[in-house]
Amino acid sequence: MTLNVSTIRNKFLLILVPLFVLSFAVLAGISYYITQNALVKSADTTASKIGEKYAAMLREQISTRVVRLQELAADPELQTANEAGKVKILAAMKARTDQFDMISYVDSNGMSFNEKGEHLDRANREYISKVRQTKAPYVSAPTTSGLTGKRIVVITLPILANGQLTGFICGTSQFDSISKLTDDINFFDSGYGYLVDESGLTIGFGKKPEYAGTWNVTEKQLDKVPGHEKESMPDNFVDGFKKAISTKQPNVLHYTNSTGTNSLAVITPIELPGRNWFIAIVAPDAEVNAEAASLSRTLGFIALFFTLLAVLVIFFFAKQIARSVEQIRDECNVLTSGDFRQDSVSVASRDEIGQLAAGFNAMRKTLRSLIGQVHNQASQVAASSEELTASSTQAAQASNQVAASITVIADGLDQQSKETNRVDKIAQNISSRAGEISEKSRRSRRHRQRNQQQCRCRPQFDRPRRGTNA
Repeated sequence: MTLNVSTIRNKFLLILVPLFVLSFAVLAGISYYITQNALVKSADTTASKIGEKYAAMLREQISTRVVRLQELAADPELQTANEAGKVKILAAMKARTDQFDMISYVDSNGMSFNEKGEHLDRANREYISKVRQTKAPYVSAPTTSGLTGKRIVVITLPILANGQLTGFICGTSQFDSISKLTDDINFFDSGYGYLVDESGLTIGFGKKPEYAGTWNVTEKQLDKVPGHEKESMPDNFVDGFKKAISTKQPNVLHYTNSTGTNSLAVITPIELPGRNWFIAIVAPDAEVNAEAASLSRTLGFIALFFTLLAVLVIFFFAKQIARSVEQIRDECNVLTSGDFRQDSVSVASRDEIGQLAAGFNAMRKTLRSLIGQVHNQASQVAASSEELTASSTQAAQASNQVAASITVIADGLDQQSKETNRVDKIAQNISSRAGEISEKSRRSRRHRQRNQQQCRCRPQFDRPRRGTNA
């Protein structure tokens, strides 16, 4: 079906509807873009806040344990007591807190005994060497206990006497009791969190335990993760984690994980004594952008609703205008046909169209009055025309008579012209003869004058006297 663009209504629809649709689309697009960016930033901020919250909780757990061990390291009785006295002090501390699975005293040579009096060799342990070098508290990386086979964290503090290192206090805690905080992380619907050591090794992953202790986030391949040996992580994820670990600064990553899901990860560092852990808060982009998508749909429905409303308003507005214009058009056609009997065009509006209708009505009245006057004048002209016709007949007859007289005059003039020509020729002959006569007269006069002169020269006697007979 072809839309007739020659009507006002359709022109309104063709011009204004696309304009409204484009305006609503641009407005919805800009609103969606701004809101999506705001929501993504809000999600990043929320993830950072969650990371900071759990980082603070983990630091608090470690700090509480460090404070407990500092009490022991600063206890003068522990420094001076024999082994049995030290065991008794260690057991008392173990009884006062449930934060440690084992508390040990280690002498300067690395030999150790715990609160139960069990002797252990810790001379070659990494945490003993670290504290020996720094004389500062140190938190070890999660490791597997040789006694229980469970993953543990060892917190080691130096025992100093007059600035000299005399021994060590070690507190062992099951790592699961520390990392279980990450099991409670809720970020959107399916978001989760996990802990990473500064070496890049994942040390806590409550919702995906197969990753803990097997996945190194600084390596692309997941060949050590059970069930994920053939999977890999994107370069930007690996590079992002390396940057966070090297700078010890928060970092935000947008990446596609090993299952092909677009995800958001916010990495937050956790500064511990002698060590840094990192907590990553992760959620799929689909959930992060869910609010933006919902907003986009809402904006789309709103834009569609107001577009349809605009179409209806434009349609009825254009229809109303077109109806008034069509009435005036139809009345113009009536006038064109010569019918001036209709009184007025009925348009109730007071706008320009109403003013146009009022002007049209006034014009019709004026035309009707003018036509009446023209009709009257035409009647008078018709009567005068009849009189003129009669006069014209008489004038025609007189003209015929005049024409006949003119013909006679013309014939007389022609004859007169011929006579005039003949007289002219006679006059010319007379003039020629008169000239000849005049010439002859002059010659005769000259001849006579010569004769007279000759007579005067003769003697008197030769001349006869008047009255005398010769």
